[in-house]
Amino acid sequence: PGMADTPTEFERLYREHAPHVYRFALFLSGRPDQAEDLVSETFIRLWHARDRLDLGTVRGYLFAIARNLHRQHG
Repeated sequence: PGMADTPTEFERLYREHAPHVYRFALFLSGRPDQAEDLVSETFIRLWHARDRLDLGTVRGYLFAIARNLHRQHG
């Protein structure tokens, strides 16, 4: 099974990692509204990729997604 097969597990991952992703996204964008959008889109992408990841790689993956999204939309 994937790393976040249930909504409960995904919620735990969100609570644990979203504040860190938000700070990183705010650093990248300089705008709270854009940082919030980046966090939302980052976790949507994580959900879609949940079967391909494990807990050992999730934090790096989240930061990479946020950075790439910022590059695409920034």
